[in-house]
Parts: sequence; C-alpha cells; structure tokens
Amino acid sequence: MMGSSLDVKSVYGEGSTFSFYLQQKRVGQENIGEFDVHHHADMHKSAQERYIYVPDARILVVDDNKMNLKVASGLLKRNGVVPDTALSGKECIELVKKNKYHIIFMDHMMPDMDGIETLQTLRSGGLIGEDTAVIAMTANAVMGARDSYLSYGFEGYLSKPIAVDKLENELEKHLPQHLISYRTNEEKKNSDSAQESKVERDDSMNEITYTPATMPKSGFPDNCGFLDIQLGMGYCGGDKELYGR
Repeated sequence: MMGSSLDVKSVYGEGSTFSFYLQQKRVGQENIGEFDVHHHADMHKSAQERYIYVPDARILVVDDNKMNLKVASGLLKRNGVVPDTALSGKECIELVKKNKYHIIFMDHMMPDMDGIETLQTLRSGGLIGEDTAVIAMTANAVMGARDSYLSYGFEGYLSKPIAVDKLENELEKHLPQHLISYRTNEEKKNSDSAQESKVERDDSMNEITYTPATMPKSGFPDNCGFLDIQLGMGYCGGDKELYGR
C-alpha cells in the first residue's frame, strides 16, 4: 500500500535480515534522524519544569526486583512521596490488609503470584475500592499492551524503563485533587540545600546512600563514552544521586 515490499535474507542456523526501502516526501528541513535527540531533550525538559508534589499521597510499589523498587522510589522522591514497597503479590496483599493506598504500582511478571492474579485477589476479596487505583508496571511495551492491561482491570499502564512525565501523569490523574500541589526545581533546590547533609545506611541494599549534598563529585562523570548520561538522567528525573547508584 505504500509502494514498497519486505525483503528477507536468511541463512539457516545463522539468522535472518528483514529490510525494506520506502520513499517519503520531505516535509521540512529537519533530519528525521534527529528524533532521538529531541526525545532526550524533551525528557530533560520535563525533569526541569514544574512538577507535581504530593507528600501526603499513600503509594505502594510492588516488584520482585529490589533495584526496580529502588528506581521507582527514587523517582517518586522528588514528588515528596516515600512509598511502601513489596517484593511479591503476597506481600502486597498483606500490606493492603493493613493500610489504605491511593495508588498501587504493580509489576506484572512476578513469581508465584503475578500482577494480574494479585489484582484479581485484591478485587475479589474486597481489599481495595474504587478510590484505589492500580497501575500496571511492565517491560511489555508491545502495541496494544495498554488496552490489554486495562481490560484486566488496571486503571493505568507504565512501561519500563519508567519515564518521569508518564509517572507524574498517573499521579495527577488518579490522586485526590486536595492532595495535589506543585513545585519547581528551584524550590526543590532551595529545600535540599536547607537540609543537613547526611549519609544514610540502607541495609536492604547493603550500600551507602548519599544525599545530593554529599554525593562525591568524582563519582558522577560529566562525560562517559559508553553511557548515555543525558538519557539516564532523564529516566532518573534529573536526580544525580539516583543515577549514580
């Protein structure tokens, strides 16, 4: 339909190459190959502007991977949120029995009880009501995945790695309006500088956690040939501490 065809070159036991040639009209002077640069710039911009601040929000993050929990918790930090965390569906259920949450961010692929099974248990057992939103978190980013998760009863969908703007969109969409306020990075900077510099011991990860004020400057290179620092910072909400870890 677009005047092209799909070519296939395949060698048994080695692999296959699928390719096509497609002619398109130019609609501007900007090189199409620059889209990746603009994507990075948009992520960086979204991390710099006004952002949602909800310190009174009750959030639960469920994931069987400790580092994923660390990343999600680190991203939520700038929103003023210290979430509860669970490493399994069963842990999630036990926490929900004891606490009320505004939002539950639920990983899909977990052993024993996956995210869908956990959600069904929460719903069927009457453990959560309509005022608790359950957001699917998954590396499954194929076309139609969002609609699929919504059909299972999730109220939202986040693909991994989690983009800051998408995360904050879910907070803004599902949290009660009276909990929502906004801050700018300048206000955050002033708040951070007013806090005492301290080093905290995080026993769950067996590592030293630095506050921004005590982050060793030598530990964060401005340029590193094999790391895309700009993209990495975009996925860490511009937080050098989180990116360094």
